[in-house]
Amino acid sequence: MYYYSYGLIFMMAGLLIEFVGGFMLFNELIYLVELKFLLINSVLIELVILIDWMGLIFSGFVILITSLIMFYSKEYVGGSYESRFVYLIFLFLMSMMFLIYIPNLVMVLLGWDGLGLVSYCLVIFYSNQRSYGAGMLTVLMNRVGDLGILMGISLMFSVGSWNYLFNYKFEYSTMVNLGVFLVVLAGMTSSAQMPFSSWLPAAMAAPTPVSALVHSSTLVTAGVYLLVRFNEYLIYYNVTFFFYCLGSLTMIMAGMGALMEYDLKKIVALSTLSQLGLMFMILPFDSGMLCYFHLMSHAFFSALLFMGVGVIIHSFGDNQDIRFLGNLITLLPGVLIFINLSNFALGGFPFLAGFYSKDLIMEFYCFNGGNVVVMFMYYFGALLTVSYSFRMSYYLMVSPFKGFVDYLCADNMYLLVIPMMMLSLLALTGGALLHYLMFNMNFIIYMGVKFKFLSLMSCLLGILIGYLMVSFKSSNFIFLYLKMMCSDMMFLCTLVNELSGLFVVVSSRLSMLDMGWSELLGGSGLKLMLLKGSYFSMMVYSSNLKFYFLLMSIMMLVFMM
Repeated sequence: MYYYSYGLIFMMAGLLIEFVGGFMLFNELIYLVELKFLLINSVLIELVILIDWMGLIFSGFVILITSLIMFYSKEYVGGSYESRFVYLIFLFLMSMMFLIYIPNLVMVLLGWDGLGLVSYCLVIFYSNQRSYGAGMLTVLMNRVGDLGILMGISLMFSVGSWNYLFNYKFEYSTMVNLGVFLVVLAGMTSSAQMPFSSWLPAAMAAPTPVSALVHSSTLVTAGVYLLVRFNEYLIYYNVTFFFYCLGSLTMIMAGMGALMEYDLKKIVALSTLSQLGLMFMILPFDSGMLCYFHLMSHAFFSALLFMGVGVIIHSFGDNQDIRFLGNLITLLPGVLIFINLSNFALGGFPFLAGFYSKDLIMEFYCFNGGNVVVMFMYYFGALLTVSYSFRMSYYLMVSPFKGFVDYLCADNMYLLVIPMMMLSLLALTGGALLHYLMFNMNFIIYMGVKFKFLSLMSCLLGILIGYLMVSFKSSNFIFLYLKMMCSDMMFLCTLVNELSGLFVVVSSRLSMLDMGWSELLGGSGLKLMLLKGSYFSMMVYSSNLKFYFLLMSIMMLVFMM
């Protein structure tokens, strides 16, 4: 009953918040609630709640997707630990609300820590060694972002307020510059940008409903949303080139990894990472509106893709290897329709959710005369997106089925399929709806024919590369090495594992726990010093010849020098 009751409550709350957000967008309304607590040396400590159309629309869609995942979890997770799972999802959602509505770094830190802690509890929901390792990697990697926000709080104290929406109007100083850099670092860790990308595929150890929520609209998008709110700082510092490099490297690394991967959930996770790289590329554009638009449209088809993948895994005995999953067009036709719909939206098929954001990004960039190298990186990333989407669909549809036939292969699991049907409506119409709401296009974007055909040619070339990756089999050393490198995210996962092991060894020597440096400076160190002193005294007073010979040798060396 927990799933049904909370799911209905969240659905009604999400629809109501969406309606209020649309109303405030049309009427250009913003409400700001200030609760003042204390004034210390011109530093005002207060709680500010910002209610505007951006936060309302984003939170409404997050709550709506959460409600659908609640219904989906009834069949997928089942009755085992039902109350614990629902309460964790509720705490996760409340932490996200802190991050959305309160433009105060102290409260942002509270929501950020809540996201990290609850995500750890959700990743280790299945009690096994793999889940524990993935949860520890997730929480430790996101602790770097916590450290950045915590240091940013102390540095932002120099401007007299922690409300970051108003601080950009003050005189900039070195402290503020460093504080903004630390907040950008926090956004990089949450959104898994290089070199903090290894935790996102590892978090696939969580249940698939958790992955659908975490990797579509909550944890991985929290960093992007925070930097959209910090966009005034980014415009002031003109850090466009930094975000170009960071986003393009992440997008291409994730795209090549998904093209070589055989784990079904990891392919979808790497596709999410690729889209996060695209969001970072376009973050400085148009005051962050293009990034926010793609963030919202991506949430629809990404959650739908995770749900479809979860049904396949659930139906075939937790098998996630796409080489054994084939001919699903006859086994699970309805689910495969939803997966192909989300893949088409991910690739930017016309008039689906992903098309409105991706095509607008491409046109906006070409119209404003961007860098040729950055344009190549964007089109190459789009090519890889189409390639791994086509490769996954080809394996699931056309390749022969190589698994066991006694698994549950039916579309009568209505508790899994009905939430996917509702989410598919957002994947079909959500992009157009958001486009009409957000952008009042009173100007014409003119592009040459070659630029318009360039996107079409990149999609066709991506389909060809995806087909070649399915059919091409080689034992060449160079190809196998390239495949291993891409699957390991350019050896980033191996590097993180080695560094984390070194960090554990060093921290165990320097920790303040038992047998650490505090013990050596305390009672244990005093005991060791007294023991060595007493041993030295015993050697002196026992007239040991060895001691006298050693003492005489040292004295002779001193005199000779």
